[in-house]
Amino acid sequence: MYPLISSSSLLLLLAFIGIFYTGAAQFQVWGQGTPNSALPLGTANQQPNHGDPSIRGFGSTVAPKLAITLDLLPIGRAMHLQRISWRTPFSTPLYCVSDQSGVRPMFSCLDCNSTEFNNLLQAKSLDKSTVAEFAATWLDSVPINGSMHGKRLVCSVYYDGPSGPSNVSVMSVMDVQFLDEPTIVDEKYHPALNGNKFFSNFPSTLHCKAIGNPPPTQFSWFIEGSRLFDGPMIALGIDHRLKSIQCQAMNTLYEKMSKVVVVDKLSYPQLSGHNFQSIKTSSVFEPGSNRARMGQQITLLCKATGYPLPKMFWYHKMADNTVRNATCEQNASPTSGHTSADEIVSACSISLDTYFKSGFYWCSACIAKSANDWACNRNHGTNDGIQVDIVGPPLVYYEPVTEEKVDANEARIIAQFCSDPTPNSNDGFQWTIDGQRLLPGERLGSFTAEMPHRNSTYPACYNAGLMISPLTESDKKKFVEYRIQNEHGELKKAINLVALIGNGNSSAYSEGDIGLAVGIAIAVLVLILILLTLFLWWRRIACFTNSKAKQAKVSKQQKKYPINIVPEVMRQAPKPERLPPVSAPHNDLYKPEVTYSWRNAGGGGVGGRVSKEVAV
Repeated sequence: MYPLISSSSLLLLLAFIGIFYTGAAQFQVWGQGTPNSALPLGTANQQPNHGDPSIRGFGSTVAPKLAITLDLLPIGRAMHLQRISWRTPFSTPLYCVSDQSGVRPMFSCLDCNSTEFNNLLQAKSLDKSTVAEFAATWLDSVPINGSMHGKRLVCSVYYDGPSGPSNVSVMSVMDVQFLDEPTIVDEKYHPALNGNKFFSNFPSTLHCKAIGNPPPTQFSWFIEGSRLFDGPMIALGIDHRLKSIQCQAMNTLYEKMSKVVVVDKLSYPQLSGHNFQSIKTSSVFEPGSNRARMGQQITLLCKATGYPLPKMFWYHKMADNTVRNATCEQNASPTSGHTSADEIVSACSISLDTYFKSGFYWCSACIAKSANDWACNRNHGTNDGIQVDIVGPPLVYYEPVTEEKVDANEARIIAQFCSDPTPNSNDGFQWTIDGQRLLPGERLGSFTAEMPHRNSTYPACYNAGLMISPLTESDKKKFVEYRIQNEHGELKKAINLVALIGNGNSSAYSEGDIGLAVGIAIAVLVLILILLTLFLWWRRIACFTNSKAKQAKVSKQQKKYPINIVPEVMRQAPKPERLPPVSAPHNDLYKPEVTYSWRNAGGGGVGGRVSKEVAV
C-alpha cells in the first residue's frame, strides 16, 4: 500500500506552515498596524493611487511590516519610533522601511487637516529602495510649528491582500518642542484692540499669555524697552499711560518677546440727551398714548459722551421681551461747534409701515475697552426709551394663506392677519362660504370657523382657522373668503381652495389632476396612432396597398401571356437544370424556330395544356 502523502510533500507542507506561522507571529509582535485597517486618513490627505506600480506590492498576499526610524536599517534591525521629538522651526529627517521590496512607503499626517502640509510631505519624500536594497522612503526636513504638536505622522504601504487591495500603516506621535510668541491680554483675557491698544481705568492689570512645549515658566515685563518686572502679570498705574509695554516668555529651550501695546485711560460713556419725550408729544402719536398711526415716520435721537468716542446701539424689544437690533436707518457723527470731541449724536429713523415695528425702543452708548469687551453707559433711566404701538387698517403679510392637511378627508385653512385696534366685536372677522356668512365658533355644513388666536410676539397679529371636515370635491369648488374690519379700514381676501388644497401635502388626487392625467394619456395614444398610420402608408401595408397598380400589373401579364400563360419564373416553379454549354458553328446565325400548340383535355373537359416544338 502506498502512503497518501509522500515524505517530500509532507516536508514542504510543514515548511510552508512554519513560514506562514512565523511571519504572522512576527507581525503581531511588531504590532505596527493591521491588514485592511480602516485608517481614517482624512479629507486633507491625498491617498496614492493603488494601481501605481511604484507604490504597490504585487505577487504577495502577506501583509508587509513597517517601521518609522531615524536610521536606514532593515526591518529586522530597525526600531519603530512611537514618538518623534522635533524642535521648531524644522523637523529632523526620518525613514520608513518595510520588509517587502515591491512596496513603497508613503508619509502623511493624520490629524493635520492640511492639504498643503501633506503635499509637502510627499514632495520631501525620496525613494531609497535602490540604495538600501529593501523598501525604504526618506523624509527630508520640513518646516514645523507648534500646531503640529500631538499630531500623528503616518507611514502606509499598499499591497495585494488575500481579499483584494489592502494597506498597512504605522503611526508616530509628533512631539514638537516650541514656544509661540506671547500675547498681552487684559484682566478678562481679551487681547488688545487692533492688537496694540487697551482702554482701562487705572490701575490696569495685564497678563502675559504664552503657549509652548515645554510650557513657559519665566515671564518678564518691559516698559519703554527697560525690564521692569518679572512674573506672568503686571499692575500699571496712571503714570504708565500710553507707554510702550512688552512681555517676554521663556521655557527651557526658547525665549520670545510680545508685540508692543499701550494702555489709555477710559472715560465711561454717559447719555447726555435724547428726543423721546418730544417725539411722544408730537402729532405722530395720539394724545396721551403710545399709539402712532401707520404710515408715519419718526426719527429718534440720542447724545452721549465718553472717551474714546462712543458707539451708539439701537435696540427693539418685542411684546414677549425678545430684544433685537432696531430696524432703522442710523446716522452718527461727533457734535460740532463748541462741544468736545468725545461727544456723539446718533439718529435712528423708523418708518412705521408694518405692525411688526411695534415695541419699545432705546439707545445705548458703548466703548470698546479691548477686543470683544465693551463698556456701556450705566445711566439708563425709565424715560430713556419710547414705546410705539402702531395702529391702522387690517393687513395680511403672509401670502398665500397656509394650509395644514390632517388626512385625505380633512383640511385646516389658516388665515394670518394683523389688526390694531382689534376687529369689531360682532362681525369684525368672518368667513363667507358661497355667500353665506360664517362667524368664529359657528359651523356651516363641512366648514367650522375657529376662534382667532393672538400672536405672542406681535400682539396685533392673529391666526384664524377654518376646518373643513369631511372634505369633498364639491367643497373645493365653493367660493371662500374672509373679511376683517376695524375702525381704520376693511380687508377682504378670497381663497382658492382647489389651488391651495390640491397642491398641498395630501396624497389624494383632485378632479383636475385626474382630468389632466386622462387628457395627457389620450393625447399620447392619438400621437401613437398617427405615427403608426404614417408608417403603414409609407410601406404600403394593410389597407394602404395600391390595388389599382396591382390590377394593372396583372392585366399587363395576361395580355402578354394569353390563356393564363405565365412564365415558369413568375409561377415560382423550380428552374430547369442548365446543360453544359455547347459551342455552335460559326455559320449558325439563325435562331431556332419555336412553335406553341394547344391541346384540349379529353372527355369534353375544359382546359388543356400547351406544347412547345423547337425546329432545329
